[in-house]
Amino acid sequence: QKTAYEIKECDWSSDVCSSDLLDSFGVMGQVVQVGPLSSRVLLIIDPTSEIPVQDQRNGIRAIAVGDAKSGMLSLKNVIETADFQKGDLVITSGLGGRYPFGYPVGTIISVVRNPGNQFANIKIKPAAHLNRSRLVLLVWAPKIKISKEIKQVIRSQKHKMRGKTR
Repeated sequence: QKTAYEIKECDWSSDVCSSDLLDSFGVMGQVVQVGPLSSRVLLIIDPTSEIPVQDQRNGIRAIAVGDAKSGMLSLKNVIETADFQKGDLVITSGLGGRYPFGYPVGTIISVVRNPGNQFANIKIKPAAHLNRSRLVLLVWAPKIKISKEIKQVIRSQKHKMRGKTR
């Protein structure tokens, strides 16, 4: 199954790189490369794609990782006792600064808890129609300008931290 697509015929700017890609059902992926005539999109089912998510029912957070072979996602390092249930809607958590809060990612289709394993095996079916959507929406945050004073404080803090680690 494809894990990346190319988008053509659009008015691209450098602001579009790292924007989120959605269809009318949920999160599809993110723009990872912008060219003069097209851009490359990494889908959420790509194995290198990781999305901070949360269960809409109870707010429990986890990291969803793509699985290109199955076309699904799985939750990474979720302890066996976590309250995830089949049928729960998983949404973006807003953590990490990549995806805004509340976009549908998918629905949990299986939760397997093995007594010998520390972590549960949780599979998610993507909400977005990854292979069928023809119209998509790009979402990105405006660039934030940082004043010279704040940049100077950040540099001095980094310098102090380097001195402590040596």
